[in-house]
Amino acid sequence: MLILLCEAETSATSITLFVVSVEGLVVARCFPLGDGGRVALHDLWSRRQSTKFNGVSYIVQRGAEAAYGEAGRQQIRDLIAFYLDNARIIRGAFTAMGLEVHGGINAPYVWIKTPGGISSWQFFDKLLTEAHVVGTPGRMMDHLRKGTLKTDKIKALILDEADEMLSMVFIDDIEWILEHMPEERQTALFSATMPPPIRKICDKYLRDPVEITIKIKTSISPNIRQRYLKRRNPEKPETLVNILETEDYDAVLVFDKTKNGTLEVAERLNLV
Repeated sequence: MLILLCEAETSATSITLFVVSVEGLVVARCFPLGDGGRVALHDLWSRRQSTKFNGVSYIVQRGAEAAYGEAGRQQIRDLIAFYLDNARIIRGAFTAMGLEVHGGINAPYVWIKTPGGISSWQFFDKLLTEAHVVGTPGRMMDHLRKGTLKTDKIKALILDEADEMLSMVFIDDIEWILEHMPEERQTALFSATMPPPIRKICDKYLRDPVEITIKIKTSISPNIRQRYLKRRNPEKPETLVNILETEDYDAVLVFDKTKNGTLEVAERLNLV
């Protein structure tokens, strides 16, 4: 490609040009300003690139953009509600034990005052040596990487609500944790459903497992007519309002997957 530098005189100012002969494209090296000054095209392009990327890959930026969409915000709210519910359970258990508890209300973090005057590290050692350890995937991975959680003495590993962890995109973390567990151990897995990814984990990490399935016999009254509508999450509240405005009813029960979702539905119905 031939690139030629030349000077072009205009009535306003002198502009240095790049002339690309292959395409016949003329690109200004500097642009004139209203005050008589000039600004380099390189500086403008550098600012554009820095603003657009800012050291973050484009795919990460698009992911962040999606997080601010309606579906992304709903997923974030569901995840926060999931952790807040866990924090509520933990806080309630510690409170019932008579311990001094802080947090776990507006944020999914719980602090307790260690009993018996022992330090936090002594309490942590006591948990590791004398008690069963229950942890979320992220925290367990953090401790495993730091070496603060030893796995050589683990005799049993329980995966609870495996399908929920799958829906919360923790499945890769679960596999990472399982690969860092001792080979000689007993593993139990509890799941309300058995989708293919969970079945794959069972086949890969469980040895001669015994599958226990709880069957619940349900009977549907012939006097009940059942219907369902497929809607995306953002459309569900408005659809519910439309149904309530057009159908005759004596009472209505509305179920939502999360506490946060229940509050949103209640707020929407209060506006009707």
